[in-house]
Amino acid sequence: MLIIVVSFLIVAIGLGIASFAIIHERDWRKRLRNSVVVNGIVIAEHSDPEWENTRAEIEYEIDGHAHRFVSKYGTGMLSVGHHVRVIMDTTTGDAERLAFTTRWVFTIGPILLGAFFVYFGLCIAHQYGG
Repeated sequence: MLIIVVSFLIVAIGLGIASFAIIHERDWRKRLRNSVVVNGIVIAEHSDPEWENTRAEIEYEIDGHAHRFVSKYGTGMLSVGHHVRVIMDTTTGDAERLAFTTRWVFTIGPILLGAFFVYFGLCIAHQYGG
């Protein structure tokens, strides 16, 4: 009986992880619907005391006006002077760096991890639960 409870707890953890990824993807899709993609440049790196990473301050230009923002995602391999793609929401003015890593880390990775937990939990339930 304990094995079944543990296996379904593992499945629940997997579903929770996958749910986080689905919510993140939904937010990205909303942002993409009303957005334009522009070129930007990293102008500074800011240390984040909560992470062992830095966050990029990025400048981009729309309609002849320069805009700046600090990315919510770590810079990874970026440094000052790197050119990046920026996605800017035309309704809210919010901007974020558009890169494969911003999608991978918070969408694809958690979906795969969640699926692994679900599969592993169901395998345990099947193996020991009958």
